Amino acid sequence: KEFVGEIWHPMPESVIQRISGKSYKEQAPVSLDDLAYLQLSYYDFSGNIQKGELVVHHLIAEEVLEIFQDIFAIQYPIELMRLVDDFDADDDLSMEHNNSSGFNFRENVTKPGVFSNHAYGLALDINPRLNPYVRQDLVLPSNAIENVPNAQREDYFSALIHDKTLIYEIFAKRG
Repeated sequence: KEFVGEIWHPMPESVIQRISGKSYKEQAPVSLDDLAYLQLSYYDFSGNIQKGELVVHHLIAEEVLEIFQDIFAIQYPIELMRLVDDFDADDDLSMEHNNSSGFNFRENVTKPGVFSNHAYGLALDINPRLNPYVRQDLVLPSNAIENVPNAQREDYFSALIHDKTLIYEIFAKRG
């Protein structure tokens, strides 16, 4: 079972058309030329190999590809990896489906008027229902699975990211 990863920079016209007016808007802090499109192999929760897609800033595209190659090697499970545009660029809807994603032009959820790192293509959400955004009383997505260690789903438990997991180490070694 071999990892397959490809980077397109500049992005294919078909991807530009998919994201224009949805996750990418003219007022975005990056240009379309700043973004790269990636197709990446990943293991789903049934252990099957799937092909996912991400848009990230071109300056981190190669590093993201290497990270996902390492994630693939440890068979870390990912439920879904589609462009947020498949959810009409609705970040909440994407996260509710446990979709792992990258670029999405949007504000920071706790700082209105400030762009999120996702708006620059410099952030990733990995299995966000299992690894939610938590800031004080704010938990996103709203359907995040609570108290996962007590869950009966071993496959979900294996997808948690914390400082004692291999996926955490994969990201941490790159800063």
